[in-house]
Amino acid sequence: EQEPQKETVILVHGTFAAPVEGKHQWHQPFEAGSSADAFASKLNSALERHGSPARCWAHCTSPKEQAFFWTGNNSWLDRAQAGSAISEHIASARKNGWACHVVAHSHGGNILMDALPSLM
Repeated sequence: EQEPQKETVILVHGTFAAPVEGKHQWHQPFEAGSSADAFASKLNSALERHGSPARCWAHCTSPKEQAFFWTGNNSWLDRAQAGSAISEHIASARKNGWACHVVAHSHGGNILMDALPSLM
């Protein structure tokens, strides 16, 4: 019997949306006590309704595997560094057997585009 596919959804925020102490951003993992209106919670519910095993940040099961975020600064250098970082993040998840789906917003899409050549 084959083991079920491990699928994760990685959320990549855009400019000015880096994590902020005391504020839950749309791209951060849904945690107990967080609002059910959180994007990750709504996306997980929709994925479940459609029979998908993928869940936001499912691969983040240990302190070593943290949710991805970048500075959110509006600079080419920060986005280029984030492109390298997301590439490493995805490669690590894939190495551990995860199929990765990515939802990227605004400059998060540019970061993902920078990462694609190294992921292929």
